[in-house]
Amino acid sequence: MSIWTNLHKTPRIPLADLPMQEFHPIQERYAERDAMIYALGIGIGQNPTDPFELSFVYEKGLDILPTFNAVLASPSAWMQDLKYTIDLTQLVALSHHLEVFNKLPPTGSVTSYVRVTHIYDRGIGKGAVIHWERDLVLNGPGQLISRMHARALARGNGGFGGEPSPERHRQNVPVRPSDYSVQWQTSHSQALLYRLSGDSNPLHADPEIARSASFTRPILHGLCTLGIVAFNLMKIARCSDASQIRSISTRYAGIVYPGEKLLINFWHEEGQWHFQCKSCERDAIVLDGGTATLIKYASPV
Repeated sequence: MSIWTNLHKTPRIPLADLPMQEFHPIQERYAERDAMIYALGIGIGQNPTDPFELSFVYEKGLDILPTFNAVLASPSAWMQDLKYTIDLTQLVALSHHLEVFNKLPPTGSVTSYVRVTHIYDRGIGKGAVIHWERDLVLNGPGQLISRMHARALARGNGGFGGEPSPERHRQNVPVRPSDYSVQWQTSHSQALLYRLSGDSNPLHADPEIARSASFTRPILHGLCTLGIVAFNLMKIARCSDASQIRSISTRYAGIVYPGEKLLINFWHEEGQWHFQCKSCERDAIVLDGGTATLIKYASPV
């Protein structure tokens, strides 16, 4: 029997105790091949004659997407530990905010350090909101590469008597026509390819588990959709090797089914980018209140 169908049969640590837990650092050695598999999982390479696309999926002068930071060294592996009371079949991402301080070299070794900062209780049937952070450090020089702030909704874990969720200020996109619009076709197999970069939650692969979570079929990873946005932003902004995304964040307003076409709208105001992403087939917003900033690095890693 799969461990995913046996989640409630193992004695585990109460969800409320997560902020007090110490998580073991996770190390990973990566190579150009890993960065290229990640880029292919995003969907880059649909136009293999485009030099900009090719630069992320071909080792000759390989560029690395800044959002590759978000999947290295299994940042969500702690959620899959059966000693915690998180029902993975009911777990969905609410938001991600990625800060990038230094560029990753094409190959190297990194360590991730995870901490849970808050757990909020929405009540029985409404779930629990997990706030967590992750630092990614380049081994050797000990250089901080990126920091990720994330919120996840454990839909099956509400009603444990914890502190209620505070009111949050929602970032909204500008109320005017967008400056740029991009359509992006996802593939039916995209979630299966993207999960090779580290997120093995069966919600993105197993039809039975997806249906048990009230989805008609497996859904695309939220971070995959964010990676799609990041790539298209870099293309629009004509990012060079010395100019990259400094930070990018979004709120997950809905889900994407692999095979859907996405419409991404971008606004550029006072040095900051704003974005919103929709599913064209369902006319449904899937990423909202997105923001990003670009920076020129003083020197490469």
